[in-house]
Amino acid sequence: MPRMLILRSAGIGDVAMLVHAVRMLRATYPDLGILIATKKRMPAFFYGIPDLDFIPVDSVGQIVRDASQRGVDLVADMRNEVRGKAVRFLLGIRGVRTASYRQDKCGRRPLLRRKNKRVRVLRNNVLRFCDVFARLGYPIAPPPVPGRAELPLPAVFGERTPGLWVGFAPFSLSPLKTYPEDLRDRLVAALCARYDRVFLFSGPGEECSYADRMAAAFPNLTSVFGKTDLAGEVALMAHLDAVITMDSSAMHMASLAGAPLVAVWGATHPAVGYSAWGAVPERNYVQLGLSCRPCSVYGEGRCHRGDLACLREISPEQIVERVDVLLSAQK
Repeated sequence: MPRMLILRSAGIGDVAMLVHAVRMLRATYPDLGILIATKKRMPAFFYGIPDLDFIPVDSVGQIVRDASQRGVDLVADMRNEVRGKAVRFLLGIRGVRTASYRQDKCGRRPLLRRKNKRVRVLRNNVLRFCDVFARLGYPIAPPPVPGRAELPLPAVFGERTPGLWVGFAPFSLSPLKTYPEDLRDRLVAALCARYDRVFLFSGPGEECSYADRMAAAFPNLTSVFGKTDLAGEVALMAHLDAVITMDSSAMHMASLAGAPLVAVWGATHPAVGYSAWGAVPERNYVQLGLSCRPCSVYGEGRCHRGDLACLREISPEQIVERVDVLLSAQK
């Protein structure tokens, strides 16, 4: 039985996107051995996919040793950076067939230039992961749009009581993709006034401190960070009536959970290829048609205008209105 090693160690959002492709790979080739090298907390994302093995990402030598001991025949490198290239080389000289992820850098250039910008939709990252499998001789169809995940609600959040539960993940690693604090305060207040229970997703440090302050100010708001792990956050999202995110890992986690999604886009743009799998821009996204967008692929760089209009001109009222439309469509 052939065994495929899949390399994707970094990026919570990217690993969450990879899950859609791996789920389809397993469904299409039930006899294929699949070994995934990723960080220790990531395997929980692959819930419900049978017969997967995982190895922790410690060093190139460790990955190569584990892969050799397990009889790997194929390597799908889903990042194509230094570590993956080294693994591919060392296994390749032993006769292992390899293929790597390819970015469309040429396609991005017209999207990112400041003059004569031309926006066209590039191939989604999930499909680019599928392309790597195809180059190894394992083509798969585009993965289906995920339905609501059947995951138990983590006990730490109590029982699922009647009423509307919504989640809000206002942060990103980049300021160009983080909802500004003054607008964020207004949106939190509006959500708490409108819905029965609000869950604020964050990271550590200042983000967690902000979430804790909001939880102290609003009795029906719960700060999520530190109460569960990434798998628990996905499980919580599966029980929410709507999840509001930025272009961030939380957006892809909500997609993985099959949660109704409203994502706010700033300097980046879904056309670049990192749109949440299954999302429909007209229904699931709030964004402005500014001529300067996108100015960034991942949120790197700075705002050339200096005013971050792509986010500051999206009001909390606009976001709440989009959430209400999404909730109405579910009735």
